[in-house]
Parts: sequence; structure tokens; C-alpha cells
Amino acid sequence: MGADIHMYLEKKVMVDEKETWVNADLYKKNEWYDGINKFEHQFIVQPFYWGRNYILFGILAGVRNMQNIMICEPKGLPDDVTPEVKDFFKEWEEDAHSYSYLTINEISDFLRTVPITRESNDPNDNPLKVLFERLVSRYNEEDWGSFEHGDENGDKFRTVFWFDN
Repeated sequence: MGADIHMYLEKKVMVDEKETWVNADLYKKNEWYDGINKFEHQFIVQPFYWGRNYILFGILAGVRNMQNIMICEPKGLPDDVTPEVKDFFKEWEEDAHSYSYLTINEISDFLRTVPITRESNDPNDNPLKVLFERLVSRYNEEDWGSFEHGDENGDKFRTVFWFDN
């Protein structure tokens, strides 16, 4: 049985003069939504990350860690997780494990200090770098300008994730 990741994006913005985490995922209308089936949502998340890469899972949270390289031990869900992500989590709560979150700055710091090398010339062979580049792309869409290492807003953009088997 394989492990899958569930990954969501959040950003911290000013709401009513207070910094608040809000959901930063992209959604699309669910063509199967009929308002009757409680398991169907009117809008569904466009997955930020999809796939099953155990090297990445190991680096993010020690899940099936084949390289013994990990950014940090899973931190649990953030206390200030957005209601949307909390609701998604509740759907998986019994089967979810290794839940955590990382800011774009934390991933950037890790990539700058820990070399992840493989015997390949393929730039896509570093799954954390591929994930980071996707994060940077979404970050840049949030009107904060281009991401640079140590950017002050890099601590205000995070991915919240968990795994299921």
C-alpha cells in the first residue's frame, strides 16, 4: 500500500488590521456537485502538488525516508491553521499521519545548507527543488514581488501537509 501526500497553501495577510493566515489554494467548480451528497464540495482544490515521491516525503517529514535527510520532525498542524485546511484535515484525520507545515523560507534555508544529490543530470531529480520552484511560482503570483532567499514575506507563505497510507 502506498503513501500519499495532501498539501495545501496558506498565506498571512492583514484582515481587519490583524495578520491572519488565509487559504492560498486555487479552486475550480466541481461539476459533480449537486448539493445533496455531503462528500462532494461545490468547489474543489486544484492540487498544488500531486504525485508519490518517497524521497520528497522523507525530506519533508521522514515518511518512507530512504535517504535519512529530513528538514525537521513533523510539527503537527499549526495552531492557526485556516478553517479550509482544517476541514480538509478532518476528512482524513483518522488516516492522516506525519502532519506538518513549512514556510517557503524554511525550505529555501534547507536547500541552501543541505545538498541533495543524485546520480543524474536531470534537474527534476531533486524533488524538493521541484516543489520549492512550484512554491516560488505561487508565491510570485501573490503580488509580493519575486521571492528572494530570506524574504520577509517568505515566513508568511507556507504549505500545510499530511500523509495517508
